[in-house]
Amino acid sequence: MRFDDTGAYINSLKKLKSPERNGINASVFYVKCPAGNAILYYTGPHHAGEIMEKLLSLRPDNLPKLAVTTDAASKNFTYKGCDEKTINSVCNAHGYRRFKEDRDNHPEEYDYVKSVYQTVYEHDDYCKKHHLSPDARLAYHQEYSAPPMERLHNWITEKIKAGKFQLDSGLSDALGFFANQWQRLTEFLRTPGVPLDTNLVEQMVKTVILYRNNSRSYKNITGAEVGDRMMSLTQTVHHGGGSPISYLQWCLEHREQLILKPEDYTPLQYLQKFHPRQEKPPTG
Repeated sequence: MRFDDTGAYINSLKKLKSPERNGINASVFYVKCPAGNAILYYTGPHHAGEIMEKLLSLRPDNLPKLAVTTDAASKNFTYKGCDEKTINSVCNAHGYRRFKEDRDNHPEEYDYVKSVYQTVYEHDDYCKKHHLSPDARLAYHQEYSAPPMERLHNWITEKIKAGKFQLDSGLSDALGFFANQWQRLTEFLRTPGVPLDTNLVEQMVKTVILYRNNSRSYKNITGAEVGDRMMSLTQTVHHGGGSPISYLQWCLEHREQLILKPEDYTPLQYLQKFHPRQEKPPTG
């Protein structure tokens, strides 16, 4: 699972002012599972970690830990069941961007970090191109990506020990981020299937941003819930290679059966019936 937050507007809710409530969020979850991939949207006065807690409460306890990737915001790791029910990783792209934002002040440091991640992403592209299974991808990264990542870790440790930078500088922020989040940044070297970043779910967030920029707001929480449900349905179908309009037509044509057995008319059921995935055999 990958998840992310972005700001949202609900007119009937006053903007909340407290350390724990900075406003209204649209939380987006990209869930990868054997039946297919689902995209879920939740808009309201919450942050993604709280929704994560609700989702975990619906998940059977006898399943393996869920691999979760998000950004490094502390609020994303405070939900009940964190660590006990999930394997947590953070987005490498977010860490890399910290060096990129400071590249004008520290070009040599940026160039080094860039070279490491270019290598790691080339390895990940190789795994995708050759359709490696999660286990084969893990073994490939362990062999080829672990050494440059270990050198990066040693380089960061030495930089911090030397202390030859301003404590309030962008470089200090970037080095501190990697030092504090190293375990989560490198989870892709220990757990099969863990992605390098949250870029995929960030693409799903753009749907919310497009809606927000065009319509500006929901009138109330009920409208937000309707919008979330429709976006969850249509985006899951669209991302799975189907037509959202055809899916909705299919639901309407079978509305009486849908009322009786809604589980037979989910986006994943539609995709399996009309747009079955052409699985490519893993290699390596």
